[in-house]
Amino acid sequence: MANFFNIAYLNKVSLANLNSGEGAGWNITPIKKINDFEGNSYSYISGQAIRRYMKDTLQQLGQEISSVDESGNPYFLPSDQDESIKKRFDLMLKWGKEKWDKAELMKKVYQKYIDLDIFGYMFPKGERRRSPIKVSPMIATGILKGDSDFLTRKRLEKEDGKKDANIVQTELETMNFYRWNIMIKTDDIWVEVNEYTYKRTALLAEDEKQARLKKIIDMIKSLNGWSKTARMLEDISPKFVICVTQETGNPLFLNLLHVDEQKNIVVDPIIATIQDYKIDPKTVFVWLTSGIFANEQQVKNSFATMGIIVTGVSTALDSLVS
Repeated sequence: MANFFNIAYLNKVSLANLNSGEGAGWNITPIKKINDFEGNSYSYISGQAIRRYMKDTLQQLGQEISSVDESGNPYFLPSDQDESIKKRFDLMLKWGKEKWDKAELMKKVYQKYIDLDIFGYMFPKGERRRSPIKVSPMIATGILKGDSDFLTRKRLEKEDGKKDANIVQTELETMNFYRWNIMIKTDDIWVEVNEYTYKRTALLAEDEKQARLKKIIDMIKSLNGWSKTARMLEDISPKFVICVTQETGNPLFLNLLHVDEQKNIVVDPIIATIQDYKIDPKTVFVWLTSGIFANEQQVKNSFATMGIIVTGVSTALDSLVS
């Protein structure tokens, strides 16, 4: 039985700074980047930023996200709702003791807050949950060109009453493609797993679990970095997707997705991996946005020879939970 959803995709950016690094000076905002063995630089969006964007997208889809109180402590259930449950949770955080039915508490918390279920948590008194969702950074497939944007940042008013300003340089990624991979351990969605005994306690019904998985798929379709696009609105939703249901958490396609300088998807390594691992074509779903990649027809033909039909985004991703 398949326990994992392996979803790898490519997206395209036009003009973006979706994840800034630490500046070398007050007026420089560098883009996060890594270097290869030849000294070429490639921009990337960190896994932490991606998970933040996933939460942003879930909120846009109407899901409630957990927060912290004024003291910075975890705050889950509003005081005017489920007051008794909140008090129990506060006691658990304070004393680390279980003097009540934990399953009742966690069922309430998981049902209300999707992020605690799918992203996990760690509390000061030892309560923690491993994330059923693992994400890779988004890494550019093309070399960083070194483009920049400039803006004016105001300073505090000087003693003479005059305002001062400073020119700020922001590094940009332009006209490039990013690759990304997400692994979802579907068996752990809405299931409490004891980290010592591995005892599993299902908290909600199977149909409710399926509804949550569909919401996660909707999030992937619409993924956006809303918190970083105030003046550089950009689209990081998938433009090419390959989805596989599998029994292990190995991200087989993580380092295979690539777009060459002619905007062609390099498809041969993907096909070879499907063949080498003897992956059942019935468990593979592929989607391609028309008009983005130069070798669109070649990609479709390559998968068709294996009995894999390239479909639309809803069909490919929704097939995982149908």
